[in-house]
Amino acid sequence: MRQLSELDASFLYLESETAPMHIGGIYLFDARERDKPLAFSTFVAYLRSRLHVVPLFRQRLKEIPLRLGRPYWIDDPDFSIERHLAYVNLGNHGKVDSLMGLASRILEEPLKRDRPLWHITFVDGFQLDDDADSKSFALIVKLHHAAIDAFSGEEIIGKLLEYSPKARTIETPRPWYPQPEPSEERVILQAGANLLRKPLQMTSLAISAAEATARGLIQKQMRKLPLPFPLFSAPHSPFNRQITANRKIVSASLDLSRLKAIKAALGDVTLNDVVLGLCAETLSRYLAMSDATTERSLVAMTPISVRSSSLRKATGNQMSAMLLDLATTEPNPAERIRRIHWNAVESEPYREAIAADRLTELLPSTM
Repeated sequence: MRQLSELDASFLYLESETAPMHIGGIYLFDARERDKPLAFSTFVAYLRSRLHVVPLFRQRLKEIPLRLGRPYWIDDPDFSIERHLAYVNLGNHGKVDSLMGLASRILEEPLKRDRPLWHITFVDGFQLDDDADSKSFALIVKLHHAAIDAFSGEEIIGKLLEYSPKARTIETPRPWYPQPEPSEERVILQAGANLLRKPLQMTSLAISAAEATARGLIQKQMRKLPLPFPLFSAPHSPFNRQITANRKIVSASLDLSRLKAIKAALGDVTLNDVVLGLCAETLSRYLAMSDATTERSLVAMTPISVRSSSLRKATGNQMSAMLLDLATTEPNPAERIRRIHWNAVESEPYREAIAADRLTELLPSTM
């Protein structure tokens, strides 16, 4: 058994019907040079041959009775790859808009907890251009945040998929047999041992208490940051409202070379600064079109990887977060990017991020 960390478990406690805690991805594949379209059965066989590279894909959660501790990852004795795959043919509606509409509906649904926390939809009939005979396809991927963060997720997908015309040689997997599921007695005994070390875990046995505690701790940790008080009262905008389960994905494509050219022209900024500047410009234009401009700048929480050669896991969350002023009140887009860069790396109030290890310092006593 491998127990979830406090931060990983928090993504389970914070999940709700209107706020799924999975990471979604849409992958587009240009298969126009193939003699025939890629068959779904071929993709399934390909994926099956690589499952051993990412053991997490065949592991599910083992909950501890009465929430006496954090769940464990265990081998799924009933694992079947078919339970994690779906096939959709767009037919005569293979345009990008149709794909994004499909992805929006799929990503609205939380992952089922009785199986490994991932799902892939194979989308056939997708057209990268106006060619009706295009043989391209797409994948809509869901991976739960309790298992990965954006950085480990990218690494996992990189192991499963190929980014070059020639496939890598992967050792032929041995037949997979799940490890026996731990008995309830063993799990309870382990939870009891943990409680002896951390007796205050008994304070949040109820699910609602665990969820409220997780939210409260995150807010408490955020308020420790050396930030000006006004940043904690975000300006009124259309974005600050209760969310629903409905999702809509709107996409736009940009050449990486264009973003790099902007970075080079501005000098001492990063590519992330350029992307954040683009997001800030988009938000500013949206607010102006909606006649909802704000007097104060919007503030965004941005993730930061804390991975290093000395602290590196194939899965799980190793990240920080920081509150970043997007300088949306700055009308000059170039100057806005420079200000974002200064806010991110130079301004004293922003130097301290909410590190994963600090975020969970208090969690062991309550979860």
